[in-house]
Order: sequence, then structure tokens, then C-alpha cells
Amino acid sequence: MIKVDHIHKDFVSPKKYPGLGGAVKGLFSNEKVIKRAVDDISFTIKKGEIVGYIGSNGAGKSTTIKMMTGILRPTDGEILFDGHPWSRKDLADIGALIETPPVYENLTAWENLKVRALMLHIPDERIREV
Repeated sequence: MIKVDHIHKDFVSPKKYPGLGGAVKGLFSNEKVIKRAVDDISFTIKKGEIVGYIGSNGAGKSTTIKMMTGILRPTDGEILFDGHPWSRKDLADIGALIETPPVYENLTAWENLKVRALMLHIPDERIREV
């Protein structure tokens, strides 16, 4: 089981100023900009469950997956695997695929799923389970 509990992820970068003078000012400034990529997300995935994580561009999907797989650490909140914090041994139990599959706008969501399953050689019986 994976439990994601009120996670947040902030990225901190130097503040940028416009123009050539701004570039020089930026060299001597300690000002930072904080961008919150993930804001208070919680969910649970049960053992054996297959989950799709969808949303608009910039919604924090990839950042959340990267935190779940240990590539990034949450700024706040916690991710538990079978009741314990993430460790490298948990990677063997996680399958994550981060990509942008083709979506055909003239097809329904169900038809897009069937096309994708065909491309991945997933039998029709498995698709009907969904």
C-alpha cells in the first residue's frame, strides 16, 4: 500500500530581474522565488491496484510521481509504503511510467484506452477489467 499524506513540493530559484541591469543586480541579490508545484495532495493506493494519474499541464503529476519513486523529496507531508517511509528497497515494488501518450481527439476516452492497450499488447480481457 502507498499512502500519500498531505504532501507539498516547493522549488526555490533566484529572483530574476529584467534587462541587462537586472542581470547584474541578480548576481548580487539573495532574493529567492518559491514555486509550489504540489499543494497538499493526499491519496492511498492499495496493493495490486493500477492507477492512472491525470491532470492538466503544470498540475504537479510528474513531481508527485517523482516524490513517490524517491527521485524528489516532499517539502512537507509524508509518503508511506506499507506503513514505513520510502526506502530504496521499495523501488522493486513500484512501476511508474511517465510519458505523454498520443491522445486522438476524434476518439472517445474508452477508444483511446483501447488503442493504447493495443500498442502495448494488452489483451482485451485485461482492458475489460478496468
